[in-house]
Amino acid sequence: MSNQKLWFGFLEAGVKSSPVVRSSKIDPGRPDNMYLYNLNADAILLYKTSIVESKLRDLSPAEEKEFMSKLESGFKKASKDFKCPSTVKLYSTSSKTPAKTETSSNTSDTSAFDVDDVEIDLDTEIEVDDESETADEDL
Repeated sequence: MSNQKLWFGFLEAGVKSSPVVRSSKIDPGRPDNMYLYNLNADAILLYKTSIVESKLRDLSPAEEKEFMSKLESGFKKASKDFKCPSTVKLYSTSSKTPAKTETSSNTSDTSAFDVDDVEIDLDTEIEVDDESETADEDL
């Protein structure tokens, strides 16, 4: 975390106001968007730059004392699990093998094997095989 530039601030957004962290390493891929770690949501969220930029401010000294350790630990935890959607999309479209989805990697999910709503008529398949054998015998 020492290699990345972090900015600690406060997002003034009425009832959704929150201390936030902005990292120079998390790039949304578009200049009109930015990612911020939102302490109240305990997540890294995507924001429109044009909307939030004017609502961001530096933390006051009292806020630094109150929120700094929570911001640092929360951001560290959230950034470990964070996958930037634009990066994931670029990776999965440029890769020769398809990216694993959460469903395919979860072996306990049996929804792909649920055949309750599929009707399979085995008699039809057997009749087709029987007819083809009869046709061969007639020749």
